Amino acid sequence: MSRADAACGEAAFELCLARLCDPDADLKAKAHAAGAIYRRVMDAHDPSSAESPRKLSERIVRAGALEALVSLLHVGCCYGKVGAVRTLISLLSSADEGSCIGETVVNAGALPALVALLRSGDCDGKVEAAGVLVSIAVEHELSARVLDAGALPALVESLEHGSPACKLAAAGALAALTDEQSLRGAVVGARALPGLIALLTAGGDDAQAEAACALSNIAANAELCAEIVRAAALAPLVAALSLAPDSKVVSDAASCICSIAADAELRPAVVDAGALPPLIALMCHGSDDSKAEAACALCNIAADKALSKRVVDAGALLPLVALLQRPEPCIGARAPHARAPGSAARSVDEAGASAARNSALALDGSSPIDASLGF
Repeated sequence: MSRADAACGEAAFELCLARLCDPDADLKAKAHAAGAIYRRVMDAHDPSSAESPRKLSERIVRAGALEALVSLLHVGCCYGKVGAVRTLISLLSSADEGSCIGETVVNAGALPALVALLRSGDCDGKVEAAGVLVSIAVEHELSARVLDAGALPALVESLEHGSPACKLAAAGALAALTDEQSLRGAVVGARALPGLIALLTAGGDDAQAEAACALSNIAANAELCAEIVRAAALAPLVAALSLAPDSKVVSDAASCICSIAADAELRPAVVDAGALPPLIALMCHGSDDSKAEAACALCNIAADKALSKRVVDAGALLPLVALLQRPEPCIGARAPHARAPGSAARSVDEAGASAARNSALALDGSSPIDASLGF
């Protein structure tokens, strides 16, 4: 791009910013301005861009665009609302960790408008609204405000009756919300489990991943594991263990089963659901995360003397010993999802070896470990 073209593009962008922030500009002009700003932020992700997404986002925020975009959410046409939501997503995703953009968006009154769009918008509007809620909910100090705004019923409705894209977006929002320990009970109380389980059973790859992540997060609260079992989640979770071994769906499903098996009353149901063969297969062929989670689940199951013989008879000992004998050094920290808040970050190999060691001890009647692998 020539210097003259760049200057012309910059002038047009400044005009769009001014039009969006002008309280006297008509709504149609604001809607087109929001769309142009969104495209500019997306273009900034190109390596050849002269301005980084972060710097561009900071400039847009300084111009007062966040408040103007939220205002457009409340009073704009359908096109304007979708443009505003997309721009908000791009700004939130481009912000540095610790940025106050999410808080500014919430304080500007975005949540009621986002929930309204989630309830009554078209498919694009619902998907984009859920996307903004995800970006806000990942900031734990703001996630409770998402619930207070009434988002849960709308998300569950989209999860159960929306298009595939709406279901995926809703599951992503629920996965983000359940990363906050204190909100998991509310998600279960809003009857989100049936929709998450249905998505784990018959959703696409991305939808299954979000559903498995949400279920794993919920199961990290011990008092909610029985609710997951009562919702008939065990069979889909066990089936998910046999998906592509390196899939995060598999490690999250194994994590969820591990948490459930920490409850002595629920262990027989885990075994009766057929979990032993796929858990043992994961010990042989799964990713490092999956091996650690499978070893943890087997340890919890084997802590029940009545079930330990079934673990041995299913062929668990050799894979457990093999994991103990792994020569590889530490591989890296666990993914943040599906771990109880406050649990120690441990290397995949360290966690897997510790779980295997505890599993071997549990076959002698040791007590169970919990799903956070914080032993």
